[in-house]
Amino acid sequence: MCRLVVAVVVGANLLNSPAWSANGTDALMLVEDGRPRAQIVIGEEPARLVKLAAQELRDYVQKIS
Repeated sequence: MCRLVVAVVVGANLLNSPAWSANGTDALMLVEDGRPRAQIVIGEEPARLVKLAAQELRDYVQKIS
């Protein structure tokens, strides 16, 4: 359940982030030229599992970039 909540929150934040390409395409750029174009946003006092899920997401995005 916790991963689903994190995925939904992260997904919603990605849709509202400047990661969407500004050149008029529908491409979603999480990383460009080795620099992040999106943020992982979690609450001010997140549960331990939320912190771990955010870290895991960050690690995987870093690996695939």
